[in-house]
Amino acid sequence: MNSLAYAAVSAGLNVVLGAMAGYAFGRMEFPGKNILFALTLAVLMIPSNLIMIPKFLVANSLGLVNTLGALIIPAAVTPVSVVLMTQFLKTLPRELEESAMIDGAGRFRTFWQIIFPLIRPAMITVAIFQFQGAWNDFIWPLLVMQDADKYTLTVGRTFFKGVHYTQFGLLLAGR
Repeated sequence: MNSLAYAAVSAGLNVVLGAMAGYAFGRMEFPGKNILFALTLAVLMIPSNLIMIPKFLVANSLGLVNTLGALIIPAAVTPVSVVLMTQFLKTLPRELEESAMIDGAGRFRTFWQIIFPLIRPAMITVAIFQFQGAWNDFIWPLLVMQDADKYTLTVGRTFFKGVHYTQFGLLLAGR
């Protein structure tokens, strides 16, 4: 259940927050937009192992260690989802938004009722990527979870491998 909650909630948050950030980068004009998007792309080049210790220190200082929040909050929005949503939103015609604005819809209503349903292919892609990434995540749950009943499936399966004996039946049942 821990793995399912972690994967499902982080995938859902990635879809919604990635779509909102992608909408801001792909459709709105604001000062520093290109710099912020370049920084988002630059974050993709940072290896995840490099930021593991600072991320753990932040989670520890916030009191999130050994909670599902320590797993979900850092995975709530990823640069990959923001870039995918931004590039997909740039392909949609601007006339859809303009017609909604003429009809009196505000920015949020235009996003939620017009744009959000149209980006379903990008949302499904982001959801699949994030769900699979969270489901298979091993190192981060191993670092932040301390109680055995809070382990995810990938971490819990490692306890079926011993130095002298491996419980293959239980190990393969967790696959």
